[in-house]
Amino acid sequence: MKDRATVICRREGQVLLVRRRFRWALPGGTIRTGETALQCAHRELGEETSLEVSRMTYLWQFGGLSKRHRVFLTELDGTANARAQNEIRACRWFEVFETDSLLLSVPTRAILQLALTQCRGHARSPGTHGALPEHANRRTDRATAGGADEMESQ
Repeated sequence: MKDRATVICRREGQVLLVRRRFRWALPGGTIRTGETALQCAHRELGEETSLEVSRMTYLWQFGGLSKRHRVFLTELDGTANARAQNEIRACRWFEVFETDSLLLSVPTRAILQLALTQCRGHARSPGTHGALPEHANRRTDRATAGGADEMESQ
C-alpha cells in the first residue's frame, strides 16, 4: 500500500480542491523515500497549487483501497490564491456544501465527510453550515527545517 500526504486547505470556510482530469480531489501526493508525510504535504501543495504555508496540523490516517492517506489541515487567510500547476488542470475554492454535487475522488469524499463528522460536536458560528473544523487537537508544524518526524510515530 502506497503512502500519500493529503491536505485539507481552508480559507474562510471554503475548501480547496484540485482537478487532474475529470474528478476533483484534495491536494497531495505520494510520499517519496526519505521524505516525511509532512514534508510531502508541503511539497505537493506547493507543486500543485503554488501555495506556501507556514503551518499544517496532522489530523489522522485514512486507509483507502490502494493508498494510505496522511491527512493534514492548513488554514489560509482570505488573500490566499491557488494557481494550478504541473499535472493539475484546475484548482478552485468551494463551499463545503458544494462538494456534495461535485465529481470527487472516492477518498476525497470520504475524507471530507470524516472531517465534517468530527466537527459536528464543535460549536459553529451562524453562517458556517457544513464548515470544516477550525483546528484539530493534533500535532502542529510551524514549517521548521527538520521537525515533522515525530508525527510519523502516531
